Amino acid sequence: MLIRKICFILMVLGSMPGTVYAYENYTFSHFKGKDGLPHQQVEAMAFDHDGMLWIGTRNGLTKYDGYSFVTYYCTPGDSATITDNFIHKVFVDADNNVWIGTDSGICRYLRDTDTFKRYDVYGESVYHIAQTGRGTVVSGGL
Repeated sequence: MLIRKICFILMVLGSMPGTVYAYENYTFSHFKGKDGLPHQQVEAMAFDHDGMLWIGTRNGLTKYDGYSFVTYYCTPGDSATITDNFIHKVFVDADNNVWIGTDSGICRYLRDTDTFKRYDVYGESVYHIAQTGRGTVVSGGL
């Protein structure tokens, strides 16, 4: 008797308006180091408003346009590179600025020069980046 009730309930739920049975074809790609990723462990991802996929790994930042990878690394002594190779967070703000939270601070991608602007957070790790309703970008650690 219980099995009949369960079957009846499942039939009713399945025939209710608004119930959608969609079988969509999704394509998944698995990228590896040989494809252009600097590290297999991905920590963060975000799409910018131009459709670029930004991938933060444990050994660098990668920009993917759907066809090829461009990878960015921290270069000691060069303040125009990312602050650290261990990326914790990638965030795109309302103005399409790409912010990167790393093990040693935060930086923003500069499209015009294909470089980065670093912001002093005293070498602290940045795990979280958000934007307030007034447009201020805020960041924090653990």
